[in-house]
Amino acid sequence: MNEQELYQSTRAFLHLTFLKYFGNCHLEITAFGKFEEDLKKAIRHDIVFSFLKRGFSPDLAGFIEGEYGAEHFITVEIKSKEI
Repeated sequence: MNEQELYQSTRAFLHLTFLKYFGNCHLEITAFGKFEEDLKKAIRHDIVFSFLKRGFSPDLAGFIEGEYGAEHFITVEIKSKEI
């Protein structure tokens, strides 16, 4: 199984886990350098642009939303082999 085949199932598992423990969570697949507008609005621009400028994006990215907006930034790298 390659990394891409793990993106959706890993995103779904982590999303449910974060929702259970922290409440409102947004998590999306960003492996191909595409950040949705919700993520761009919630995360500081220098963080998003540093990924885009270097041509590197985490496989998954998102945030846990608190009382005053995005409180915690989430990045996930998925590996098909154990490290």
